[in-house]
Amino acid sequence: MLELKNRKYTVETNQEFVSTETAIGTGKVVSTTACASLCTSDDECCTANYDTSTQDCHLNSCCFPDTRPSENGIIIKKVAKPDEDDVKTKPMNCGDVCKGSDDGIYRIYPDGTNEGIEVYCELEDGWTVIQRRVDDSEDFNRSWLDYKHGFGNLSANFWLGNENIHKIVAGTNHSLRVDIENMDTGMYFADYHTFNVSDESSNYTLIIVDQSGKDGQAICNNLQFSTSSDQNGWWHYASTCSDIYNLNKKYSKLIWNYGQYEKYLKFASMKIKRT
Repeated sequence: MLELKNRKYTVETNQEFVSTETAIGTGKVVSTTACASLCTSDDECCTANYDTSTQDCHLNSCCFPDTRPSENGIIIKKVAKPDEDDVKTKPMNCGDVCKGSDDGIYRIYPDGTNEGIEVYCELEDGWTVIQRRVDDSEDFNRSWLDYKHGFGNLSANFWLGNENIHKIVAGTNHSLRVDIENMDTGMYFADYHTFNVSDESSNYTLIIVDQSGKDGQAICNNLQFSTSSDQNGWWHYASTCSDIYNLNKKYSKLIWNYGQYEKYLKFASMKIKRT
């Protein structure tokens, strides 16, 4: 730990930045401390990369840039500021991962999760993918515990887990986007501007309102999650809005409402982001 003018920094040796999209400046300095001081003088700076061989100090506005091994590199991260709460030392959601990074699997740390949660991030707009269906290779006919903790391959077919979804959205405002592709007419989407999932004591009740997009309203609000042998895990209700259009049912039976007609699907994805 490095401390300078009541500002604390963590220091990681033998590392350098990969992404440069959030770079905000470079200066020549003679030491790690001087590089930290340069970062302190810039309110936008959250991290810095000091090269001991060239004495270049690269400032970055992103708190969690991608890094790679480097014999001469040192990564400097702000931790605390006088009279203010500590800044985040770990990404809380996919929106905290730096722009310019590749889509893929990252570990995020929502409030109250010391161990973190592995998620698939789509980083252009900071989406966290919570469900995906691409083929019939993963069995979604699972138990309550499977749907609670999650299953599948984050790079292919998966359910992130109700407990993980709840931890991510708890006490925050999130939106949901559903991307779907049917068998013959292409890609569609639906946006829900309010999305939340309660804890297990209320069976992971779904709150989902303010729908927009290119298809009909197909997911109902204020339903409890349940599992069954014929419909798999979903927010079930005996009406077309949530049971027929269940994105976790058997792959060959996936269907979605496009307002006036229905189509079988070959791809479906649910993703959320903080608003």
